[in-house]
Amino acid sequence: FAAQWVFDQRFLTRLGARRSFARVLQVSPASLWKLFLWMLPLGLAGFFMNATASAPRLVLAQHVDLAQVGIFGAIAYINTALVTVSNAIGSASAARLRGAVRNGRRKAFMSLSVKLVGLSVLIGASMVLAVWLAGPLMLRIFYGETYVNQDLFLLIILGTALRVSAAPLQFSLTAGHAYWRRLGINVVAFGSTLVAAVILVPEQGIYGAGIAMLVGVVLRILLLVYFFLRLYQSIDGPQQAETGS
Repeated sequence: FAAQWVFDQRFLTRLGARRSFARVLQVSPASLWKLFLWMLPLGLAGFFMNATASAPRLVLAQHVDLAQVGIFGAIAYINTALVTVSNAIGSASAARLRGAVRNGRRKAFMSLSVKLVGLSVLIGASMVLAVWLAGPLMLRIFYGETYVNQDLFLLIILGTALRVSAAPLQFSLTAGHAYWRRLGINVVAFGSTLVAAVILVPEQGIYGAGIAMLVGVVLRILLLVYFFLRLYQSIDGPQQAETGS
């Protein structure tokens, strides 16, 4: 209720779509259930995305001492900053992507998606270059001498950069309401990461965990590209909308 009064009503007022609270309460349970089912795959997709990030660390904890788990977890946490930037890009472009899909503007949809991927690739590549040139210094500043592991840092940042580079494709899928496809992609990424971690961590320790992360990211990218192209091919609309983009 507090969120409704403090945030939602103010936002709806700005959009010229303010509704009374009494009217909100009149929404039928059947409509709420349909909305729940419609959004369910997105919630599950978020769960499996977080589970994918946690899987290598949890497997690692079963095979090495807590100090090694701490080093891996601390270095892996740095990718949160890059993912936050990626999410900001996706949120800023969401409305335009949805509009392009809804109006059948295939060229505009593809053009914007490609531009977003290009920007994300540039961000990811810049971070990889920064870690390659000054990784040890960055780790000393962030965490201290104990955490300096340039090889592991590069491995994790490479996986993060790849993930960030392909992130706009997941926002494109969301714009096309391909929620179940997003869920399927994240389930496969989680399964492949977990299997890779179980196989690699016992022999290679923290490096095996890093490689497991990379395996999940690469497979996820391949699936994102495949389903993005399928979505693009399915967009259909008036020719004038396309030429006007």
